[in-house]
Amino acid sequence: MSIAAPGGPRFVRDAAWQHLLDQVSLGVRAPGTEGHAACARLFEDRLAEIAARSGAVGEPWRQSWQQEFRGEQITLTNVLVTIEGRRGASSGGPAPTTLLGSHYDARWQADNEDDPRLVAAPIPAANDGGSGTACLLELARAFGEEPPDGDVVLAFFDGEDLGGIDDLPYAVGSRWFVEHGLDWGDGIADRLAVDRVIALDMIGGRGAKLNIEGNSLVHSEEARALFQRLFRTGREAGRAAFFGGKERWIYSDHGPFLDAGMPALCLIDIDYPQWHTQRDLPAACAPEPIAEVGQTLLEVLRQS
Repeated sequence: MSIAAPGGPRFVRDAAWQHLLDQVSLGVRAPGTEGHAACARLFEDRLAEIAARSGAVGEPWRQSWQQEFRGEQITLTNVLVTIEGRRGASSGGPAPTTLLGSHYDARWQADNEDDPRLVAAPIPAANDGGSGTACLLELARAFGEEPPDGDVVLAFFDGEDLGGIDDLPYAVGSRWFVEHGLDWGDGIADRLAVDRVIALDMIGGRGAKLNIEGNSLVHSEEARALFQRLFRTGREAGRAAFFGGKERWIYSDHGPFLDAGMPALCLIDIDYPQWHTQRDLPAACAPEPIAEVGQTLLEVLRQS
């Protein structure tokens, strides 16, 4: 099943849902585990398949670095891909370049569990780690068929949920991106390639209601206008995820971009009842809100 406006690009709901299920099937995806490494490979493989079918989608590449965590060195990896827009930088057009980002790492501990035996284990991360990245994979396919107006960078960020463990900050991977820009792995970084940022986090909870996220609204007029446009588009189409969300102030993968003075916003449902628990499973999620967010992004970014 797909969700689409008449005559517009299609976001295939069931394909995005399968991407979420496939991530969870890898098992524990906390940084430093085999499931975590396998998840990065999964993104690369699926993005490479899309690139082989579409000239608009580039080959995926990695930003990898070493991070000290619990007395050991672990490898963190951002997976990135660029999508050429109809009026993007290569065409000399004025359309802005948008980064769409979401983290894929699973949190190493379930802070919101009451039972200490459950707190110590990594969370399943179906929503908090799986839903936003599932949305990005389906957006890559859809944009490959009908490109956006401006260029788009899809960023599968690592290390967002290391925050509060070993005194680490949240959003480690997106902070790395801000510091290194579009690092192509050869020491060359195009730090001016991104004009605005949309982060996705926990968009797949059953009955999700996207928050009115304060940081997205106050740091820049551009981010505020884009946030309002996304909500207006979603609401005019009657998409339930865009109605009824509470006002919250949240620091997710948009935070490091805001700290650097860039226009950035976050689409998130922080009121997901299974947040940072062992109950963050596919049964607590649903394909509909992922599709509602994805289709809204398709429609807005096809018009800059």
